[in-house]
Amino acid sequence: MVSKGFFIAACQAGARKIDDRQFLHGGGFSVDKINKRVNLEIRAELLCSLTRRRNRTDKTFPVWGSIKIGTADIRTAEDFRRTIENRGMQIDYFARDIIIKPQFTIAAKEAEVNLAVVSVLDLGFNEVVKPWDIKGAKLKDIYKRAQERGLQLCPAEVGPQLRLQYACQPRGEWLIVAMEPIVGSINFSWLFRIERDIDLEQGRSILSLRTFCGCPDTFWPSDFRFVFVLPRHA
Repeated sequence: MVSKGFFIAACQAGARKIDDRQFLHGGGFSVDKINKRVNLEIRAELLCSLTRRRNRTDKTFPVWGSIKIGTADIRTAEDFRRTIENRGMQIDYFARDIIIKPQFTIAAKEAEVNLAVVSVLDLGFNEVVKPWDIKGAKLKDIYKRAQERGLQLCPAEVGPQLRLQYACQPRGEWLIVAMEPIVGSINFSWLFRIERDIDLEQGRSILSLRTFCGCPDTFWPSDFRFVFVLPRHA
């Protein structure tokens, strides 16, 4: 009988047909029989590989947290700006700019949304990409994969609402809001970024609402984390 090691060696030799007689050690097998058996082994390994990949990427994501949008006390962009600053938080120039654009809308009535925080790697982008030579993916591919996994883009309002409602954010953490990019006054697309960073002048950490490039071809390394809406199922 041909050993299991034989078939491992044959598979390692590649998916080409086996016609090298050195693999036949007097086992009475014809080349056709060996090729057939090896092809079955290769197909089985490919199936296992695809199963592992599916298990790694077709995962269900847990609820990371819930926030309210459309709150009665904040109905305009100016309300957001004023509330953020009154709470000792910061809002950068570009965040101020995009919340006054028509693409930024506020829910007509209060609603609660569940959120998931997902890294680029969590979505299955675990291969090194050229020319960056690091693991990651472009924004458009991240969005496509996330939606295939059942996640949804956030309403833009999630950005400032999350900033206000996520007061316990750990120091050094920053999250990107997965949303339709908003084009600002300098004709550049932006996403909201929720951050707790260090204010060197004040010597303390600051909760802030900032922005990050929202161009579809922007490359994001695998450890960057996005906030998506996790749909509620009846």
